[in-house]
Amino acid sequence: MSKQHSSNEARLNGDVTERVRSQYEQLPYPHREPADERKRLCMTELDDLNIVNHYCFGGERDLSGGLRILVAGGGTGDSLVFLAEQLRDTPSELVYVDLSDAAMKIARERVRIRGLDSLVQWHRRSLLDIAEMDFEPFDFINCSGVLHHLENPADGLAALKSVLKPDGGMALMVYGEMGRTGVYQIQRLMRIAAANASSEQEKIDLTRTMLSNLPKTNWFVAGGGLNSLTADSSDAEIYDLFLHSQDRPFSVDELYGWVEEAGLHVAEFTMQNRMLYEPAFLLGDSNLVEELSSLPDRQRRAAGELISGSIAKHNFWVSARAESKVDGIRAEYVPCLSQLGQQYDVLTAIEQAKTPNVSIQVNLQNGSSVKLAIAMNDSLRAMAKLIDGSRSLLEIVVAIVGPGASREKIDRVWSELQIAIGTLRQIDFIVFRQKVDRRTQAA
Repeated sequence: MSKQHSSNEARLNGDVTERVRSQYEQLPYPHREPADERKRLCMTELDDLNIVNHYCFGGERDLSGGLRILVAGGGTGDSLVFLAEQLRDTPSELVYVDLSDAAMKIARERVRIRGLDSLVQWHRRSLLDIAEMDFEPFDFINCSGVLHHLENPADGLAALKSVLKPDGGMALMVYGEMGRTGVYQIQRLMRIAAANASSEQEKIDLTRTMLSNLPKTNWFVAGGGLNSLTADSSDAEIYDLFLHSQDRPFSVDELYGWVEEAGLHVAEFTMQNRMLYEPAFLLGDSNLVEELSSLPDRQRRAAGELISGSIAKHNFWVSARAESKVDGIRAEYVPCLSQLGQQYDVLTAIEQAKTPNVSIQVNLQNGSSVKLAIAMNDSLRAMAKLIDGSRSLLEIVVAIVGPGASREKIDRVWSELQIAIGTLRQIDFIVFRQKVDRRTQAA
């Protein structure tokens, strides 16, 4: 049985909170059909626990031992379901909090269909209430697409931090200022065009009509791949993007300041937009790249955002610790294939490669893509067959070279693997965890 708690009355002080709650009661977001759980799993990059372990916990967590997780503003359940599915056979506890009964009903049914009920506790509350709810601290908190809808996002982040363990991490998504320029023009336009609409549905219908008639010079239309919504999108998607009552974007510089003021640290951005913050990826002029690449992370990425102009969402992890990422490539690390790596079937591509290079086209958040070339060799093919989430790199090298191998051969194989792993690490297809001695842990 799923755990239903009595804390079902959300704190609705403030017109903004009530308007947001009302919107998601009428239009639960994102639109999901629970029956679809029988045929597919929605994967959310922020919640890939092997990647989370790498960036938030230094690869030190044994995920089979379970995690205590808060999904704050869980909506119709994408993050909740993906996290619970990864932790299916572990002693984990997941706590779902959301303002909307309608959204929670959909999330509960999705969890029920997957047989994950026993892992989840349910609360219809505002995330601003979290500090008052007597929760035990959490290892990991997901809050995706929520904080930018608060009157004061700093209050929301402070509430989340108050229930985070001292070595915990969070996955956050907030809107980006530059990539949503066209969106904010449409929002302003619809406040004029739909000012006399008699219902929310009429506003949605007017927005659909507007989207179908905009000229090519309009910034939203000109954005092309930046803007996946069209007049054919669902009511919930159209309302959330163009008619939302509260919507506050962040620049990179503002994001860093906001996180640091909360006493937290930006760990990393997700792969699908990480390159879009890097001048070295965006610019061709070597002098410019050299100048900008020497800047600290905050200033360099702020410059990258302005160069790209296309980051509509900041997807990133934060940590309570200043240093939370796995450092470098070491022989004792255990390479793990991420869900992203599984999605691209990268190990199969390496095993079956018939050419000197494997080319992998990776899609980025702004609709563009990048091709990464991996130089093939026999060591890499062998490694692809040996990665199982339990062997360390050292154990993999030993298995490849065989007994009695010369130092020269060991060094050559290690060098070949380091180069390939470095490329796979850049795009989070391979991440690391620390070797866990279960006998020591049990003791």
